Amino acid sequence: MINTGDINVFLGLDVGKGEHHATAVAPAGKYDKKIAQGKHHTQALLCLARRRADVLFAMLRDGTFYEPEPEPQPIRAT
Repeated sequence: MINTGDINVFLGLDVGKGEHHATAVAPAGKYDKKIAQGKHHTQALLCLARRRADVLFAMLRDGTFYEPEPEPQPIRAT
């Protein structure tokens, strides 16, 4: 198993003849959850990529733009 404790971002590169593509995935959260479920590094990345592809497909289907939900603010006791 790969120790990902000191990795901040995973970067994937696709270098083709005519075009080049890159994507970055932050390991915090969903990646770590997949690793905890017993997935290997490649399987975990493919799971995350599938979710991204689902979002992109829905955006193309609906003709919308990606608008991330704002992170909830912690409630402070007064």
